[in-house]
Amino acid sequence: MKSKQLLSIILVMAFLSCNQITSNEGASTISKLPIINSVVPIIQQALVQLFTVNAKKGGTIETKEGTRIKVPENCFVKKDGSAVEGDVTISFSQYDSPIEIIASGIPMAITIAGESKCFESAGMFKINGQAGKDTLMIAKDKQIGVELNTPFKDSDYSFYEFDETKGEWKTLLEAAELSKITVQPTTSPAPGIASSKTIEKPLKIESCSPNTPVFELNVTTENIEGLNGFDNIMWTYAGQGTDVFKEKDFFKTSWQSTTIQPSASVENAFDIKCVSGTKEVKSTVKPVLFGSQLKKAKREYDRLLAEYNKQQEERKKIIQNAEAESNVKRMLAVSNFGVFNCDRVWPQEVTKFSKKGMKPNFGPAGKKDVIRYYVVNPSINSSIYLYTTDEFKYRSDCENYLLAVLPENEIAVCNPQNFKSYLDNKNDNEINFTVSSKKITPNTQFTDLLLQ
Repeated sequence: MKSKQLLSIILVMAFLSCNQITSNEGASTISKLPIINSVVPIIQQALVQLFTVNAKKGGTIETKEGTRIKVPENCFVKKDGSAVEGDVTISFSQYDSPIEIIASGIPMAITIAGESKCFESAGMFKINGQAGKDTLMIAKDKQIGVELNTPFKDSDYSFYEFDETKGEWKTLLEAAELSKITVQPTTSPAPGIASSKTIEKPLKIESCSPNTPVFELNVTTENIEGLNGFDNIMWTYAGQGTDVFKEKDFFKTSWQSTTIQPSASVENAFDIKCVSGTKEVKSTVKPVLFGSQLKKAKREYDRLLAEYNKQQEERKKIIQNAEAESNVKRMLAVSNFGVFNCDRVWPQEVTKFSKKGMKPNFGPAGKKDVIRYYVVNPSINSSIYLYTTDEFKYRSDCENYLLAVLPENEIAVCNPQNFKSYLDNKNDNEINFTVSSKKITPNTQFTDLLLQ
């Protein structure tokens, strides 16, 4: 059940402007919110991982992110309190990146002593259990262990549970308590990679065709990987340097020396330098074969390519596993199914309010219907869901991106420079967005949206 997918990590936080409530827990409440509602269901659905465990025996699950879920025996009960037998489906989603947490629809703000505070998270997850049509609960005397695997190594995060009915976060563990059950990495990244011999991507030799102009080249190829062992090699121009077929004197010149080396800029090509006295010609060429030599080259290429691809996959797994092992593991325990988060709040001294009355300008894209706005701060893994654009919070010590989530999985981005211009221009509330050329997909990273 083990797979690995690391994600770029930016956390989502919410600024709430209305409907604040106070619970009897005082310092551990948030503003009351609408029910959790994803604005990007294509990602929310893709993040759901399903696992099967035996209710009586329990078991250990490992997620794509390297998080381990430890289910004790006889852990589940139905809503009427009766025991569960047979197989149980565990649904688990981990939200680490800005797009993932935006897609979750989970609010990311807490009210402390009557004041709304924005969250920055070190990992959030949702866990549920079901047997057939029965939605399950965790038995009163049981807990499910969650070894949450994330790269955030700071020790000042607290652990929270979200009450979906009340729209409130409640504190399960303060930062000092959570730090005691946080395991720091002990392994170095990707051990074994450096010691293993690297297989280079094999050389693919072109076939000779009537439309390919070729020429002979007096050069030694015995010591060139991929060319040794072949006879009657011809050459064709590869598009860089001198085109020898247009150089009038190239084939008339008696070249005193010709050197060849693999090209750093053209795949499956070689840089050549031909010298005769003071005359010098540099070109890039590709080898060409035909007949039995070409068939032999294709067989060898297919064999070497299979070996190369196999090593690349093995290296990818080694790196992924090493990255998972080099992450922080927070040894959590949950007594209920639901949404949980390791968070810390924004410092008071760097939390600022924007000016009132933001007027979005989407440039050539024209007027856009916006589903929701977010402030995203990549450097601190934070993103704020804006309940109002009249005035909202931002970080004075970070680069602030504004994201507008549009219909049909489109995103518009206001970069930090445009955001600063908006703040500085006291007489104009217009703020410039660029509609990203990338639509949101299950594999979208925040940086992907910045590439136009």
